[in-house]
Amino acid sequence: MHELKNWFAGLKIHLHAEHGAVDETEKRRISPGEEAILGELGSGMEAIAHKFSGTRVETKKFSLCFHYRNATPYDGEAARLEVKQYASSHFPSLQILEGKKTVEARFPHLHKGVVVRELMEECSPCLIVAIGDDQTDEDMFNAVPSIGYSIVVGGQPSHAKFRLRDSDDVRQLLKELNVRLEFEKNAVPSREPLDLPPPVSPRFYLDRSVDFASV
Repeated sequence: MHELKNWFAGLKIHLHAEHGAVDETEKRRISPGEEAILGELGSGMEAIAHKFSGTRVETKKFSLCFHYRNATPYDGEAARLEVKQYASSHFPSLQILEGKKTVEARFPHLHKGVVVRELMEECSPCLIVAIGDDQTDEDMFNAVPSIGYSIVVGGQPSHAKFRLRDSDDVRQLLKELNVRLEFEKNAVPSREPLDLPPPVSPRFYLDRSVDFASV
């Protein structure tokens, strides 16, 4: 969160991190007992990481993530299976998620969908545009209302309504949306036809192309 605050200093935006478990107010979202569970799980994951070269444990405030990207294919698969089996059998209260060469353990009530629901309660009415590229983003996509926009980045299966190819597409879309928002904000009311900027570039709706101009 400290790093995010530095990146976005001066902007009037809400910041959330660690699957929505942390915001700029540093509000506490788990109990001391839950912290103890993560500590115990972390010790077990570290023991597994010591057995397999190229693996490591990332300790977050409210979850643990086992990385095996730098392990050999054989060691990575063996470590993945051992971590999953250990976490699911010894800590049934935790949710186990697999990402891009990762296995993450978290509490089910802490996920990105919580942030979407809180924003809708605080800012209603509002338009939600949710963009992500990971399995943990699916909770966020599922929480987006029907009038919102959920956008997955990459070719993986997803519940998102829309799809972008990569981070370059994301940056381009954000630039184009910003142009249109600035135009709408500065437009002078008139009965004459508006000289609108070019529509937002076509993107992908699952397997079909769509136009994001309606955003």
